[in-house]
Amino acid sequence: MDQNSGRTFLINKFLKNFFEEIEFPGEENQVDGGGKYKFEDFGIFLPTIVSNFDYIETQIDFSTGQDSSEETIEDVTRYDFIIQMAWTPRTPAERFNAMTTRKAEEEKQAEAAAEAAAKAAEQNKEGA
Repeated sequence: MDQNSGRTFLINKFLKNFFEEIEFPGEENQVDGGGKYKFEDFGIFLPTIVSNFDYIETQIDFSTGQDSSEETIEDVTRYDFIIQMAWTPRTPAERFNAMTTRKAEEEKQAEAAAEAAAKAAEQNKEGA
């Protein structure tokens, strides 16, 4: 198996993307629920791979529709898995508030990091 399959794929793709923002359509407010959210804004935390099954060699028929005169059967490797997550249900207003609080905290951290970098650059400049 290559590096982009099975458990490695889950870690590199699913679990990594779990912490990225997902954009939902609609106005960014408490009613429409649009905007960029993370799973944590929905009350979903701690994704964990709890089972690691074997690879299963199988075939999938990719033929299209009833009129398909050509069978398209591909050999594939199937990997079954189970991921468990902790979830605390949140209303749309709670999700919106979690998103705005998280974004404010992220902005505060980015500002602090920029200030620290500027201060370090200033100290390096004075020391040189």
